[in-house]
Amino acid sequence: MTTSNHYYVTHKSSENIHCIQHYWHQYQPFRSKNTKDRRWDFGVFCTVKFRACKFQIGTTADGKPAWEVLITNLPAKQFPLPRMKRLYHLCWGIETAFSKLKYDLGAIQFHSKKDQFIEMELYANLIMYNVVSAAVNQAYVAQTNHHHWDTINFKLATR
Repeated sequence: MTTSNHYYVTHKSSENIHCIQHYWHQYQPFRSKNTKDRRWDFGVFCTVKFRACKFQIGTTADGKPAWEVLITNLPAKQFPLPRMKRLYHLCWGIETAFSKLKYDLGAIQFHSKKDQFIEMELYANLIMYNVVSAAVNQAYVAQTNHHHWDTINFKLATR
């Protein structure tokens, strides 16, 4: 893969290559003095081998199967499909924690422009996440005779 259109045009007939467009006008060239927007082409190309793993993770509300596709470079002999599914299941708790951190605690937009203050805001959000999670886990919720369990709304608990 390359982001250079010139390299793609001059080498597409002799190499198995794919061009990824990088539009400069969509990004600010400088976000801060430490963060720059650059192309990711490298001087030396390398071969990247990967495999796609597809497995069923459940069914949708209308009864159709729900599938997940993972792209990995892990060896197939050491990581067969059942093990990949188990690893995906283990990572799902991390994904939901990041989702709560980003959307429920508002760590998607920061109030600062400097990197040091953004880092400080991120640490404050992580501490808030840990405190609210501990409080929600310790709270007792009386259950009724309904089909679903009653739980505490995490987003409301953060307010």
